[in-house]
Amino acid sequence: MGYKERRAEKISTLADPHLETGEQIQTGFLTIKGSGIFTWPAEWIVVTDRAILIVGGRETQRLPRDFWFGKPTGLYHEIELDRTYKVHRQWYQEIIAADEALRGNQDPDEPAVGGPVRPCSDDLDDGAAILAILAALSSRSSPRGAGQGLCGHLAW
Repeated sequence: MGYKERRAEKISTLADPHLETGEQIQTGFLTIKGSGIFTWPAEWIVVTDRAILIVGGRETQRLPRDFWFGKPTGLYHEIELDRTYKVHRQWYQEIIAADEALRGNQDPDEPAVGGPVRPCSDDLDDGAAILAILAALSSRSSPRGAGQGLCGHLAW
């Protein structure tokens, strides 16, 4: 089992007890605490089709799904939910995947919390990017490589 498959299995194992009937995991990533070279794992953020689960320690929080994580930049991306969470750049594809999934699940006229996001490729203009995402979402029924999603991120 490869690294991405082990990460997907870990996220699934953590989230399974907290999922509602029929709820599907879209992606997930690990947050960290500390700064510089002194960091340690904190909570897992698991994104489903219905909610954002924050799994860590003894408790799990369930937040509304209508949140844009934003385009990750730098070494650590900060996410403001109930508090500030830092995510290392190794998880940036998962953050992008969460925003792409929200874009695909949401009514275009319904505003989301947060700001606009950009798709995986920064060299596309907004129109081309939207068409690329729609094409990828419409072909979701076609088989993909194991563990691969829209932009090569983990997929369930």
